[in-house]
Amino acid sequence: MALREITTPATTTTLMMASVTHNAGESVLIMLRAGSVNEDGIFVPSTSPGPPMMCCVDDANYVELMSASPSWAPNKPAGTFREEDLWQFVAR
Repeated sequence: MALREITTPATTTTLMMASVTHNAGESVLIMLRAGSVNEDGIFVPSTSPGPPMMCCVDDANYVELMSASPSWAPNKPAGTFREEDLWQFVAR
């Protein structure tokens, strides 16, 4: 079998949080959709088949998410989170 290595330019994919389910005291489940943003600033989902990506924030990550003043959100009160806080855990 012959192999060939091809270098392709990097592409940018935009992720959108399609849903967030908070199981209080346990975890946060995040469903992500991949796509791009068109010239009008509207998210356009990818046409590639397949299920959405899932991310679960649990255990030590859940404790950090629900903590007061983590390093990535110094003014955040304990017991709460904002949607933008969840990106810290999607990227991990």
